[in-house]
Amino acid sequence: METAFRNIGRLPNAHVIQADILAPPFARAAGKGAFDFIYSIGVLHHLPDPEAGFRSLVRCLRPGGTFFGWVYGYENNALVHRVIDPVRRRVTSRLPPPLLRTIAYPMAVVMHALVKGVYRPLQGRAALQRLPAHAYLSSLTDFNFRQNYNIVFDHLVAPTAFYLKREEFEGWFQRAGLEAVELSWRNQNSWRGRGRLPAAAVR
Repeated sequence: METAFRNIGRLPNAHVIQADILAPPFARAAGKGAFDFIYSIGVLHHLPDPEAGFRSLVRCLRPGGTFFGWVYGYENNALVHRVIDPVRRRVTSRLPPPLLRTIAYPMAVVMHALVKGVYRPLQGRAALQRLPAHAYLSSLTDFNFRQNYNIVFDHLVAPTAFYLKREEFEGWFQRAGLEAVELSWRNQNSWRGRGRLPAAAVR
């Protein structure tokens, strides 16, 4: 939030607000939300109840408004489920941030070397398809070290993280009554979803 405020907080057409996602401080007249478009990237899967956060945001839409969200996917994330997630839950999320930053550094060095030295040279070649998590790790090849370090740190620091199957994520949109729902598999390890609140949803 501090970074967002430094970047855009003083613009005349931007407001940076820190609040509880389950009780957002936005006026709702006669049950109608105020927003034409809401997006959530990298947030919902870190909530104790991700779908409750989703429903809270959808209630802030105007009739006819659109919601877009991105969440961690369950599919094609075996390494995360079997190794990274258990370590994060039991160990790294409980460490003091300075210590965790130190631990994340050598891990980031290894990952950065891997994506730059192996995945990047193989882009566009058939051999790349045989490497694990090739779609995701290939997407990191143009990132600098700081960006890849932040990805490693982010996976280790969160006290809560859910990895959602497609049918779970799609069910959120259906139960919220959104229409024109579109889901896509990003980098074969996460889900993007978009849906529109019916214009006649609230009279």
